[in-house]
Amino acid sequence: MHWALLPRPDAILAAIEDQDGARQRLLKELPPPRRVTPLRPRGSTHDLEALLAHEIPRLPAIDVPAVTWGRWPSIPPRRRLRLGSCALPPHEPLIRIHPVLDHRTVPAWFVRFILFHELLHLAFPPEEVGTRRWLHPPAFRRAEASHLDHDRALAWERAHLDELILRCRQRRAGAR
Repeated sequence: MHWALLPRPDAILAAIEDQDGARQRLLKELPPPRRVTPLRPRGSTHDLEALLAHEIPRLPAIDVPAVTWGRWPSIPPRRRLRLGSCALPPHEPLIRIHPVLDHRTVPAWFVRFILFHELLHLAFPPEEVGTRRWLHPPAFRRAEASHLDHDRALAWERAHLDELILRCRQRRAGAR
């Protein structure tokens, strides 16, 4: 049993029986899990902390998140790549960047733009619209479009996506 639940036996019994959504309420009261992700911001080509420091002043006041290179996927992608991800509160903010971007052929300004996009998730959290979750609400899109490298980054991604996917597939084939 989690230590935070020990002083609340009635809440635990209600959660086990799931009386009136007690389980969800109890889970929301738990402290967020501790981060176990090892942080590796310095890559062989790009230093994410230095690139992040360049983008932070462009945003409204947010807590500066931890940043790290993600793991290589166990199954290589076929048509699309998730170049970045952002863990949102109640967890500690953490931005992960796909390791395929830590390469000499990927410009630093492009990695900065991906970091900026992920930072926007902290500044403009998802909106609940009915039963749907809107990850990129209009304010998010406007802020993203205001970035100096917005158009250039989208064009670079379109032009190089196949190359990035191929690099992931080749790396996976070489790991066997």
